[in-house]
Amino acid sequence: MICAVCRQSRSQVGLLCEGCRNKLVGTHAISPEQFVDDVPSTTNAALVGPWGRLHLLHSPITIGRDVESPGLRILDPSISGSHAVLSQQPQGWTVRDLGSQNGTFVNDARVASETVVRDRDMIRFGLIAMYFLEDASSLPRLGPARMSSQTIRPRSESEELRARSELPSVRIRFHEPTGGGGGVVELNGISIQLTLPQLELMRLLVSRWQEDQNRDGKERGLVATSEVMQLSLESSDPRGELARKLVGRLRKALDKAGLGELVETRHGFGYRLRVIPLLQRD
Repeated sequence: MICAVCRQSRSQVGLLCEGCRNKLVGTHAISPEQFVDDVPSTTNAALVGPWGRLHLLHSPITIGRDVESPGLRILDPSISGSHAVLSQQPQGWTVRDLGSQNGTFVNDARVASETVVRDRDMIRFGLIAMYFLEDASSLPRLGPARMSSQTIRPRSESEELRARSELPSVRIRFHEPTGGGGGVVELNGISIQLTLPQLELMRLLVSRWQEDQNRDGKERGLVATSEVMQLSLESSDPRGELARKLVGRLRKALDKAGLGELVETRHGFGYRLRVIPLLQRD
């Protein structure tokens, strides 16, 4: 089945491909059980959450932590009791914030008044992001038993130590930035040309592993999205979406060189390398 949002890649997490799903998750962890809906199917529209499940919409529908049925309850501290309302208007679907504490955003732009939402827009309620689909009538409703991904639970200390001992080591050498502002990183003898933001991110991931020598295994090497946002992102207004795109581009550059996906997302924590970096110096 093809991803319901990008409509290019194969779906891996419910109705979403891994790339589209990662854009929703960021560093905030949430489980499928935290989405509670009992909505009659009165329209063709739906929201798709981080677990790739459809949440059907009627009009109007209130989204919040403590809303009555029919409505979409999201049991997360960043969601207000009555957070926002979606409704179908003559000009299309709109979203309106209900004075929530943490705001409502459409494609990372905060909603100040009733705002039109279009097919496959990303709507974020507090820290919880979802995709809006204008017509989801042909898509299957996936229950928990058909989900292709499971809730990620924290590892025990023994599990974390065992996983850490199984990580492969990789020899890494950084070369001086080129005149164009980027640079080259060498991994086990394979040289990869990176842009300046990608090079900065790689340096940050490697240095964090080295700095965290004595930290708990569950926390070692983790870089938060807020830290990625401090890098030389290619925008005068860097936001979380740009940080996630930068991580995705670095993953693709490493994978294209035949090294696989060396950067992992630890949902609710941040990003880190899947390998133990052995920094080589000239």
